[in-house]
Amino acid sequence: VIKAQTSSGQKDMGQKDMAGSLFSTQLVLSCFVVAVSVLIGVLMLPQSTSSSKEGLESGSTAWHPQKVPAGAEEMAGELYRRGNALFQHGDVQQAEQLFERAVVADPRHAFAWANLGNLLRNQNTPRAIRCHERAYQLSPQRPRSSYNLAVSLQTDSKYLAASIMYKQAISLGEQGLGDLDISRAHTNLGVCFQGLGQLKEAVEQYALAKKLKPDLRSANLNYCNVMLPLKGSDAAVGCFSSLLDRDPAFEQALSAAAGVHHLSDNLGAAAQLYQRALSVNPSSASAQHGLAAISGGGGDVAPVEYVRDMFNGYALTFDDSLKALRYQSPELLRYAIDQLLAAAPHDEWALRASAGSLRVLDAGCGTGLCGPLFRNLSSSLAGVDLSENMVALARKRNVYDNLLVGELVEVVTQWGGHEGGVEGG
Repeated sequence: VIKAQTSSGQKDMGQKDMAGSLFSTQLVLSCFVVAVSVLIGVLMLPQSTSSSKEGLESGSTAWHPQKVPAGAEEMAGELYRRGNALFQHGDVQQAEQLFERAVVADPRHAFAWANLGNLLRNQNTPRAIRCHERAYQLSPQRPRSSYNLAVSLQTDSKYLAASIMYKQAISLGEQGLGDLDISRAHTNLGVCFQGLGQLKEAVEQYALAKKLKPDLRSANLNYCNVMLPLKGSDAAVGCFSSLLDRDPAFEQALSAAAGVHHLSDNLGAAAQLYQRALSVNPSSASAQHGLAAISGGGGDVAPVEYVRDMFNGYALTFDDSLKALRYQSPELLRYAIDQLLAAAPHDEWALRASAGSLRVLDAGCGTGLCGPLFRNLSSSLAGVDLSENMVALARKRNVYDNLLVGELVEVVTQWGGHEGGVEGG
């Protein structure tokens, strides 16, 4: 059994909860062409490993499959220790350079590969995956080797591969083969299952995480939020009520619970919960906007940052939640266009649509629900959305010619100034 020896004076950079960055679970009133839906966010998303002093891999790998020149092992160890120290003092760039030098000096240094991957995860995810694959090859029986690789795979939306590695990490951790926060691994595995559309399996993982660590906020929040698409608003309300009894100052849960009540037109209860969220955090964008929406004093446009963060957090369960709401706007829009085509088949635009030669803009494309419905009408199908996580999911449909992340008016203005810009959408 290959076990890494970890010194007690260092922190492990790889022990990250993908639900650790508290993107607020938020609510927005959004007009989708012909229907207005009240949406709430679900997932607590990954945080940047480079923004925290926690999480450096420490120790020395026990497996040395190849020889290196004399002195290389000692040099790599020294570079690795200096990199850890620099990271702890906030010098991430210099730490990354030292880890790079460490793995060049001794390619067998599993911990240096792991730390390099952790620092690269949010800036160059494909390379981070390769680094963690190398660390895993060097120390496959160490739970955090599997865990680190899983986190990077999940960051790259490779949910199936990530779920396999999380399961292995959990199994190794349960065998006592190394240090691992198994509750966070279960939470992250639940997020992967949500990304795969397997909500029942996600709930099971959140429940296991809660059993191991009842006060783990990310597991509790995700568990309650997934109740909405899985079992409906009553189940979600009951779950949030129980959670807030135990943790009454949990801001994200207060806003999420308010969103469920808002969705059910229970505006009095929603307003009270938004006010409680504001008492915890007076600058809470989700609570401010939700309360303004109820009172009618929120203005015509939600803040860009608010909308972007909300939909980034909502992306993985967006389609499932819309199904629970019986959302049919894309289908209704295509039906309306088909009716217009039938009524005026000889109009120029109708002839172009029939020939599949329109240039179409999917404004606020989200996960791309409209894309497959309008592909056969268009020679050029473009999508724009504020949320990079939504656009990433739309791209997986493989129906758009162009997808951009940005504010709609700015993007359309830029396109309008170019020959061949989008005509309408």
